[in-house]
Parts: sequence; C-alpha cells; structure tokens
Amino acid sequence: DLFQRTSKAFKEGDEDAAREIMTEYKEQLAGNYDEIIDAVVRGEAEDLSSGNAAAIVLYVRYLKRISSHLRTIVTSVVNPFPRIGYKEKQL
Repeated sequence: DLFQRTSKAFKEGDEDAAREIMTEYKEQLAGNYDEIIDAVVRGEAEDLSSGNAAAIVLYVRYLKRISSHLRTIVTSVVNPFPRIGYKEKQL
C-alpha cells in the first residue's frame, strides 16, 4: 500500500497525499519497526530459534529502510530538490 500511495503521490505531485504519507511513516511505521526489533532482541518471542530471530530482525530492518526511502521520495513532492530530506519550509 505504501509503495502504491507513494508512487501515485509522486506521479501526480499531490502534496496533501505526500504529507499524509510522511506523517504516517513518522507516527506509525518507524516506531512499530523498532518495537518488533526490541521485542525479538529481548527474547519475548521465545518460540523463535536464534537463526529465525536474526532473520526477522534483518527483515524488519530491511522494511524500515525501504519505508524510509519511500518517505524521502514523497518529501521531494513537498520540498524543492535542494531541501530533500529536511523539514518542509513553511511559506
């Protein structure tokens, strides 16, 4: 869903959709990834072998990285090119 929404917002230059995706990433996704990783590292999923735990942590980190790149893409919709990756400059 995040891929499709990011692609659509980028292609259409939809600033409102881009802001919504940026907010969703910050408020919902980023923290969830860290919670999953922390839970696995703390051993809260006792039925996981060490190999499976390591695979899950790597997979979640991979998803977090992809989501972060998608957020950077939508940032380019609301910020001019030189400001990509920074907070939106309010006019």
